[in-house]
Amino acid sequence: MTSAFREAGAEVKGSSLAGSSDGSDLLRCDVTSAEDVARCFGEAGAETGRPLHVVTAHGLASVANIEDLDEMEWRRVLDVNLTGSFLVLREAARRLGRGSTVTLLASQSGLRGAAGWGAYTASKFGVVGLGQCAAQEMAPAGVRVNVVCPGSVAGVMMDDLVKALAERRGVKREQVVAEYEASIPAGRFASAEEIANVCLFLASGLASHVVGSTIVVDGGELS
Repeated sequence: MTSAFREAGAEVKGSSLAGSSDGSDLLRCDVTSAEDVARCFGEAGAETGRPLHVVTAHGLASVANIEDLDEMEWRRVLDVNLTGSFLVLREAARRLGRGSTVTLLASQSGLRGAAGWGAYTASKFGVVGLGQCAAQEMAPAGVRVNVVCPGSVAGVMMDDLVKALAERRGVKREQVVAEYEASIPAGRFASAEEIANVCLFLASGLASHVVGSTIVVDGGELS
C-alpha cells in the first residue's frame, strides 16, 4: 500500500502493530487503542495543516460457524476491524482539513454474508456503514471518505485463511484455492498492488467528487 502512494510522489508514513525493526519508516500503532491512534496521527504530521490521505489497511479474519464461535474471538475480530476503523475515523474527523481523504478497507464480506464468516462479516458490514456515515459528516468540511471492498487478495492473510479452511473441511489447500479461483470471473486473486491502486485513485483529484462510495475490487465475484 505504502509503495503505491510513495511512487505517486506522496510523503508516506505507514504503520503496523509491531512498528519497524528494519530501519524503515513504519510507525507502531495499535488501532484498538485511542491513545496509540492519536499518537500516530501526530507523528504522521496531521497538525501541519496540509492535506493528509489516510488508508486503513488493518484487518483480522476468523472462520467459525456461529454455534462454535467463541465470544472472545468475536470481540477480538470486531475490536480490530470495526473499533479500529472507528478510532482512526474519529481522529481523522478531529484533525483533517479540506482536501484530505479517508479510505476504509472493508471487504466483499461487508456486502454479502456467508456460512462460517459471522464475526468477520459483521465487522466488515459495520465498516461499510461507518464509512457511509462518516462521509456525510465530513464532506461539508472538504474531507472525502470512501470504502474499498476487496475480494480475495494474494498474500499472507489469504494463505492463512486457505490453511484454516482446508483444515476445517479436511481437504488439501490446493482444492480450496482452486474453488476460490473458480468463483472469480477474472480467474485469479487480486494483488495487493491492485487494491492499493484503487485507494490511490480515491485519494487523487481524479476522484474529487467521489464521496461515500463503496468500491468493490473482486474480479467480478459479486457481479
